[in-house]
Amino acid sequence: MPIVDDEILRVELQDRLRYLTDHPLGRISRQFSRDNSWTRSTGLPGEAESIIEDFSLGLGRSQPESLGLKPFRKIILVTTESLSLNLMGGYNPHLREDLTPFYAGAEVRKFAHTNYWTSCAPTREGILATLTSHPNHFLAKTIGYEQSLSSQLVKDGFKTFFVRGDSKYYSPELNILFNLGFQNIIGKETFAKQPSMGNYLSFAGVPDYFVFREVLEVLDENKNEKIFTTVLTTDTHPGKRPFYKELGYPKPPEWLSDWGEAGVLLSYLFYHDHDVAVFMESLKNSEHWTDDILVILTADHCRPPSVTLSQVPKVDMDPLCRIPLIFLSPRKLPTLPLQPLASQIDLAPTILHLQDLTIPPGYWGRSLFSESKRPLRVGYFGERLLLQTSSTRKVVSTRQSNGNQDVAQQLFNSLFIGDN
Repeated sequence: MPIVDDEILRVELQDRLRYLTDHPLGRISRQFSRDNSWTRSTGLPGEAESIIEDFSLGLGRSQPESLGLKPFRKIILVTTESLSLNLMGGYNPHLREDLTPFYAGAEVRKFAHTNYWTSCAPTREGILATLTSHPNHFLAKTIGYEQSLSSQLVKDGFKTFFVRGDSKYYSPELNILFNLGFQNIIGKETFAKQPSMGNYLSFAGVPDYFVFREVLEVLDENKNEKIFTTVLTTDTHPGKRPFYKELGYPKPPEWLSDWGEAGVLLSYLFYHDHDVAVFMESLKNSEHWTDDILVILTADHCRPPSVTLSQVPKVDMDPLCRIPLIFLSPRKLPTLPLQPLASQIDLAPTILHLQDLTIPPGYWGRSLFSESKRPLRVGYFGERLLLQTSSTRKVVSTRQSNGNQDVAQQLFNSLFIGDN
């Protein structure tokens, strides 16, 4: 049975208890029958036009204007575990830049989107929202794989990899990742086969140091292939992690020692920043750093609320708060507006737009590079669907009500596949 971190467990338990009070029997039954009303749809309900236009959803829209770019052949998507934007130096005025010197560096910050929000949490749900551009991760786990980002890239000839430091058998995720279109899954079990890794294996998996090194090896072994690699780190997960001095980690800033448990939490971000800096330096010094490569730095979701987290000034306790989004490449990219409201559901259509590939009709998000993209945040947490623009905020219960669904519930519980 997988280990569940106390912080995440506490957040999920509080949420479930809160909604249990509304309708105890119905709430319990939904834990065992969540997919009884989910459908594929070849047409959108007539009433959907209003909500799609009001919130500028991507559903059923024509393709965005071509960016005229040469497609990338190597795409690396780094999804850092539990990384909130305002826990990083350079993005929170109360945190010094030496906490995360790589992310806070001027050459990185000028490519950093600063209003990009978590759509779903925790990890599996955040990854699914990112790769399927749909907030209903329950639907995505059952009938929504065919439109996933990784599946679309496979159709375009990409080899796909999912590299993580923890177990690839965690929960049912191995099957989920295969169904999402990942052909090669590298996890703790893969590293355990290497004799030299014995001293670095723990219940949490292997240090991210080795995860990033594995990504470089994937590039070396597939020089002539188009590859899409998603990286899921572990060292910033809530709960203490072992760090190994012999791997060359520098000491965290001394001022963190005055922050108690919050300082320990922030030190994990310092170590992660170092891992990413080393990885990017190695990549830039390799033969792979050409116009063919795109690196995207983001998170699976933000840091879950906790007492420790509340000790950090200006931290956001929203369970679906802001996370980083940074595009890096030797090639000049189109101008990316860095402040308009956006969320995880926008990343898959953005990548497909960069590749000049067809964006599936069932995507809720829209490309961040599209001139017609309007500010929108989509989130799903605690059976509440959030739609938020610059001026409007709408919260919808996604639970059934006597078998009737309003249009937002219908859209949430269906996968639009178009006419074909």
